[in-house]
Amino acid sequence: MSELVSCVSVYSTHQTVEYALAELDDSEFDLRQVSLVCRDHPDDTRPAGFYTDSNEHHYLGPQASFWNAVWERLTGAGIFWLPEHGTLVVAGPLVSLLVKRLEGYDISPGPGVLGSALFSMGIPMKNIKEYEQSVESGELLLTVHGQRQAVESACKILHGQERQVMVHTARR
Repeated sequence: MSELVSCVSVYSTHQTVEYALAELDDSEFDLRQVSLVCRDHPDDTRPAGFYTDSNEHHYLGPQASFWNAVWERLTGAGIFWLPEHGTLVVAGPLVSLLVKRLEGYDISPGPGVLGSALFSMGIPMKNIKEYEQSVESGELLLTVHGQRQAVESACKILHGQERQVMVHTARR
């Protein structure tokens, strides 16, 4: 049985995420293993929304063109309001992990919904707080989760002088 691992990269701008996704796509990496999450920062004067039409996902609000393009590339789309983070916009398999965590949500000490979803991907508790704080501060969290060889390949593509990438082994 192959070992599952997760690769996590934090980005400060939507443009750097677009570039990272393009790099993965150009290398023919399977984007079904890639997820993205960030806080939505709608202003009070502009409405925001999410809808599907003919199997296409559409986002209305700040960064609409960015999210619509991301949702065309990645599998899964969602917007979630979480008490600990506010509104999160999510793409990729992380959507279904968040839904599973929301279905069994329990208000208790420990990681929140996002932290629990990241933990289920094999990300250690010691790193989850850091990643949650990155999301809280408006940064974008890109994860790749799957078999070691594929994820390490993605990490090599994503890692650069301006981007640091962490690999975490899923303990089962």
